[in-house]
Amino acid sequence: MKMESGLLPHFFGALLLIEFSDIVFALDSIPAIIAITTDTFFGIFFQYLHILGLRSMYFFLANMLRKFEYLEYSVAAILVFVGLKLMAAHHVVIPEWFSLAFIFFIAIGWSHSFYKKNEERRGKINGFLTI
Repeated sequence: MKMESGLLPHFFGALLLIEFSDIVFALDSIPAIIAITTDTFFGIFFQYLHILGLRSMYFFLANMLRKFEYLEYSVAAILVFVGLKLMAAHHVVIPEWFSLAFIFFIAIGWSHSFYKKNEERRGKINGFLTI
């Protein structure tokens, strides 16, 4: 990139902001990890792995959105369910089996849509559109 264009400082500023937010998120989560475990090495080490995992999970999902048509809606449905469950935690007890069943049925629906998309693609390649 050319320094004259002024793009490099903007990208560098965005990179610094993203890295700073990762560090703040990690530092914010350390007390919760240390409350669970008594070994501070594990707490800090797992936070480091957490940052790397979140970054790789983002790139994984970004690449998968190109391949799988309904992945975005499936992830959104699961996140909405988790958010509603967290908001209603003090008022309604949702059993674990219900949460697992919800995620399981979302995954089944997503994989079925992937299967149907592949069938349509194969049908178009052969010159016939399958129903």
